[in-house]
Amino acid sequence: MSRSFRTYIVTTWICVGLFGLVVFRGPTYADEIAAMKEHNRKVLEKHYQRPAAERDYRNTKEYKAQSPKQREETDKAIERSNEALERLRVR
Repeated sequence: MSRSFRTYIVTTWICVGLFGLVVFRGPTYADEIAAMKEHNRKVLEKHYQRPAAERDYRNTKEYKAQSPKQREETDKAIERSNEALERLRVR
């Protein structure tokens, strides 16, 4: 066998092997993408936060750890921000 013929045979087998790999991995790869998209959708649903105007901060640990004066200031600040948001929505 000549050297060029051996190179041709080796190159052909490499191409056949790569083609087989692509044919085998193609559908598997598509399934992996679909599974990854589903996982991302679930993660986004899990970490969805309600808009700030709808959240109740009074149940959080940070709020409970505040002094009564700090709580009052926090409540007033939340009310002011909610009022400002409402004014922006009306415009």
